[in-house]
Amino acid sequence: MATKNRPLTTPFYLFLINGITLCCGFIFVIIISLHTLEQTAISQTEQNLRTFAYSIKQLLQNQQQGLTMELQPAGSLVSIDQFVKQTASHDPGFRISVIRGDGTVVGDSDTNVGSLENHLDRKEVVEALAGREGSAIRVSSVYQALQVYYAIPFTFQGQQMALRLSIPMQRSVFFSSSLRRDSILSTALILAAILMVTFVIAAKILHPLKELKETARQYEAGNFDYQPIVSSPKEFVDLAETISSMGRTIQQNIQDISRRRDEFQAVFSSITEALVVFDSELRIKRMNEAARSFFPTASHLESEGISLVTVVRNTDIINFVQVIVGDDLVEQERPELETQILQPELQQDSQHSPRSVLVQCVKIQDTHAVALPHHKPGSYLLVISDISRLKRLERVRKDFVANVSHELKTPVTTITGFIETLQDGAIDDQDTARHFLDIMAQQSSRLNNIIDDLLTLSQLEQAGTQLETQPVSLMDIATDVLAAHHHLAQQKAISMTCEFFPADDAIQLQANPGLLSQALGNIVNNSVKYCPPGASVRIRAWKTDWNEPRQTAAPSLEQAEPAKSAPRVRIVVEDTGNGIPAEYQKRIFERFYRIDKGRSRETGGTGLGLSIVHHIIQLHGGTIRACNRQDGQKGACFEIELPGL
Repeated sequence: MATKNRPLTTPFYLFLINGITLCCGFIFVIIISLHTLEQTAISQTEQNLRTFAYSIKQLLQNQQQGLTMELQPAGSLVSIDQFVKQTASHDPGFRISVIRGDGTVVGDSDTNVGSLENHLDRKEVVEALAGREGSAIRVSSVYQALQVYYAIPFTFQGQQMALRLSIPMQRSVFFSSSLRRDSILSTALILAAILMVTFVIAAKILHPLKELKETARQYEAGNFDYQPIVSSPKEFVDLAETISSMGRTIQQNIQDISRRRDEFQAVFSSITEALVVFDSELRIKRMNEAARSFFPTASHLESEGISLVTVVRNTDIINFVQVIVGDDLVEQERPELETQILQPELQQDSQHSPRSVLVQCVKIQDTHAVALPHHKPGSYLLVISDISRLKRLERVRKDFVANVSHELKTPVTTITGFIETLQDGAIDDQDTARHFLDIMAQQSSRLNNIIDDLLTLSQLEQAGTQLETQPVSLMDIATDVLAAHHHLAQQKAISMTCEFFPADDAIQLQANPGLLSQALGNIVNNSVKYCPPGASVRIRAWKTDWNEPRQTAAPSLEQAEPAKSAPRVRIVVEDTGNGIPAEYQKRIFERFYRIDKGRSRETGGTGLGLSIVHHIIQLHGGTIRACNRQDGQKGACFEIELPGL
């Protein structure tokens, strides 16, 4: 088993880092310093050579009458070569050269001019022959040592020439002294002293780290109330206060995260849409209670880790999800799927139908996720919304538009047709004209009734509609309704009765008498219209408790007792006609909905009566439903419940 290396301490690291940094810094400084001194020495040397060059130039110009450029074996003239050798004889390291315009050396203090090569390729010579001062530092071809050269232009006997002086680099003050050695040695001693002081100071300054380490250990254990005690230096005091503040912040953040987690859990659990979180492998991570209710197969399963296919069991939804996960379409516009879900577990009676749902799938962005090869990280959220009610409302709206258009168009078409017939000459036939006018009056009345019912329905459906109510006697309202339809019922030999339980109990309601009369009147009117001759219509009412199970059969007189709490009034209107088939009982309150459209138009109905009844009862805080008679006899039955007094 490999042993773990023991980590080094912070003071050692600081000493090491400071040592390396200081060493590099001192080395850099000494290099820069030595380089600066070297450049200063070279500059001073060139300045000295320049001064000497102009002095020698002056001598050459003063003596040019007695000098010649060619070597003379004997005579009164002295050659330039001899002159410069005599001038530099007192200093062997000091070299003087005179170069002619073609690069030929005509005088040199240290070497035979005949052995020297052409100097037109020398930088300083080129500058001097061009009329400028020039300098250079290079290895001499004669001495094989580094030399400092300086050349100036001058004119000798009408010819442009160059006077060049040179001196070995080692002859300068900087290179001939022990300055470099002394500088390096003193720098090394200062560096060693600074490193020792740095190590001692670092160890003392970093001593509070132990207290901060203990603070971190306490925070790791969950004790965020621990306060570090640090008195100096100021930076560590500030750090201790910052760490203490960080501990309080972490504690607050943990509390906030816990609170938000609880809030999220509450929202996630209580939201009505089905929510399912799953990964790229279609494994469920979590799902809310709405999803469990939406998919009964998941109610008895541990949702975490199971396949989405096992729970959803819908090919359209699974294919939709796989396309999104596979193609990563969620980065674009959010796609949607509208489909239907069949739930066999709920199909125990014919009243249940497939549920229309809207499906959305979004990717949950995770900025901390690390993508691995051939792996798609991240989670996905599947949102399934039940839009069955919206679809039903959309169907009702479309049916309403179609029906109201048809209902309005029929009388208008009839009236228009008879008007055109009258205009074509039928008006001259009084009997025909009167017959047409009677039909037009009937259709106009029907059209007016439709418009009145539509206006009534619109007023009832307005948001915030407030009813003007007052205590009313249900017996009085029922009696008035039956009296209003007595003539029509008498024409068809239909009997109408009203029964209250108990008979001596005056049932009171807080209601709008006009609207309540209209609601009962619409139901009774339908019964009288659609019942065959000789049928019967009966209104029954009694008080009942709010929590009492719904029943159509009225209690006997002996059983009837005043309600003890939350009184309700139950009203049943039933007849002995053909009745309402069970499949139509839920839709009978929709606008313009008719079971037998042809027969309804013959009776002159607008198709809005029961819809108006439904809204009136709802505005009174009650309920209404169409059902079969409890006594098993054939006929229609409407059961109403209203708050009592």
